[in-house]
Amino acid sequence: MRCVNNMKVMKWLILCACLGMIATSGNASESNSIADRPWKKTETVQNGQWHGFAVHLCPVNEFSMVIAEPRQALPGRPWVMYIGDFGDSYHWQINEGLLKVGVYVAAINSYNMYGADRGLDLMDKLYSWAREKYQLAPKCGLFGVSRAGLSIYRWAIRHPDRTACLYAEGPVLDFKSWPMRWAGSATNWVELKRYYGFKTDEEACSYRGNPIDQLAIIAQEKIPIRHVISLTDEHDTKVVPNEDNTLKARKILSQMGHEMEVIVIPEGMKAPYACDGESIQFMVKHVGKAAKQSKAK
Repeated sequence: MRCVNNMKVMKWLILCACLGMIATSGNASESNSIADRPWKKTETVQNGQWHGFAVHLCPVNEFSMVIAEPRQALPGRPWVMYIGDFGDSYHWQINEGLLKVGVYVAAINSYNMYGADRGLDLMDKLYSWAREKYQLAPKCGLFGVSRAGLSIYRWAIRHPDRTACLYAEGPVLDFKSWPMRWAGSATNWVELKRYYGFKTDEEACSYRGNPIDQLAIIAQEKIPIRHVISLTDEHDTKVVPNEDNTLKARKILSQMGHEMEVIVIPEGMKAPYACDGESIQFMVKHVGKAAKQSKAK
């Protein structure tokens, strides 16, 4: 009888468990379009202005850092860091709402770094620019949609002392759910492995630095969290499954004694959402409080 290498068998079983069932609904182009829906670029910042707000741009290699100023800043100069394309891109109403009530918005389009260390370093550059040139508050809110969840959570875990709150919409908290298991995002999976330095899927599966693995830091620091999800939209049910991301994270955090606020949007509702005003107020409350506290010191 020929013996089988037990270690190889074990590695294969781990990989199979990690991969799970590969999503195959629709063809590859349709699947990819769902995953990329929030990232359709719209260039609308012109002559340093966007919707009447002053906008400052700073290119960093192939990326762009942006700081948008409110007309009248709240005390302590509170701000939110947004991972996405600034302008009339997906759900721009959130950024406009923040600016209208006196909160700065700082953005960087590093979402396709998938929260890898190089992407977090870019967020550090944006943070330094915001603090040193515009004297913004020491703590900022973090706002991300879908894959940007990896970036905002991993940055908060890197810098809990700089994080006032987390606001996310259908976020990825475990890259084994997306892009790894979504057929239409095979190219994204290849890119992610390259940015993280993984040579194999097996190596990626054994990684324990996903946000879902590091929530203890968030819980210990009692960082306020609000997620907006859908229980019917394909993005939140198949591409970035709630049960592997938001709902799993909420359960883990609850077991650690920390609560996540989860808002479920009505079936068929698309951004902008009816709950946007409450989401804006959630961020305003926590970044404003953090800014006042730092100013008082």
